[in-house]
Amino acid sequence: EPLERALRLPAFLSRDTVRVTRAHLSYDAGKARRELGWTHPAPDEMWDRIVAEERALMGRRQGFLERLRHQPVVEG
Repeated sequence: EPLERALRLPAFLSRDTVRVTRAHLSYDAGKARRELGWTHPAPDEMWDRIVAEERALMGRRQGFLERLRHQPVVEG
């Protein structure tokens, strides 16, 4: 920060910036479980859903990105 300011450059990561962007990011799903009855999905279920959503996104790509679509995996 002092060097950047001495060179008349903006201090992109100044002490002030760090201080004002501090946040408590510890997450606990206890409230969702208690109040909404939420349960964490099993890993297999979660990955199946993630892969399905990713395939749907890839299907909507156009142009160059469309050529980067995943290749089907054949289990042996």
